[in-house]
Amino acid sequence: MIVANNVKVPGAGFGVDTNVVTLITESISTALPLQSKDDVAMHIADVIVEAKRRKTEKVRQYRIILSADTASEVRQLLSQKRR
Repeated sequence: MIVANNVKVPGAGFGVDTNVVTLITESISTALPLQSKDDVAMHIADVIVEAKRRKTEKVRQYRIILSADTASEVRQLLSQKRR
């Protein structure tokens, strides 16, 4: 994810309590209006949580498709990859 902070907007950027940002991910680009830096942080966190939820949901869908033996093999490969 890229968070582009538009410092040219009055009241946004460094030395103030507000920002105007655009969030860019592989699937979306969302321009946020002028808002507090805390609100921007909460929006970023929401986007991260939603992306994690979607990724987890995709994994669950794939598990349903896989046979028990194949799922076991995939789990082994994933655990080896994490090391």
